[in-house]
Amino acid sequence: MQGYAYFPTVIYREEFPEFIKESLAVAEDSYFSADQENEFSHPIIQTGDVSSDPRLAGLTSRIIEESTSIIDSQGYALNGATVFIADLWAQKFGYLANNLQHVHSNRVLSGFYFLTVPKNSGHPLFSDPRQGKMMSDLPLKSNEKVDIATPNIAFDNIVNGTMLIFNSWLPHLISSHRSYDPLKFIHFNVGVK
Repeated sequence: MQGYAYFPTVIYREEFPEFIKESLAVAEDSYFSADQENEFSHPIIQTGDVSSDPRLAGLTSRIIEESTSIIDSQGYALNGATVFIADLWAQKFGYLANNLQHVHSNRVLSGFYFLTVPKNSGHPLFSDPRQGKMMSDLPLKSNEKVDIATPNIAFDNIVNGTMLIFNSWLPHLISSHRSYDPLKFIHFNVGVK
């Protein structure tokens, strides 16, 4: 029987080490101690929106350029609409920090830009967005192979300068950070108006 792959989910990846220095400076200048530490969680430090910081002009321009290309390649008509950074913030994960699976509503694309990725770092984990599949899923033949049955994709090979961009409806999280050196990254959302 002939098979047809419909409803694809694409995660786009590229390495952009040229933006690390400025991005890290903005992150370090902007972290504040709202670290949410208590007996049930571990330190996560997050900035407010830093998208308008002029030191990030190169990074935000690249995000808009890549996002515009992605939106077009997915078959969406922009018809003169403007692609823009809806929000962009830096995060720092300490030992055992992680976040819960989530999506970003009222956005088109989301992404990560990794600044410092130590050994044993937390990493992005994406989940199958097909809700109906979860209701009747079967056991996997193998966890070694990525195929149609795979429920989660781990990007455990990120490095400093890795950028990932994906549709905002794709469920994602950062796995438990297992290093005493912090994981530092920028998370962003892209909109169209």
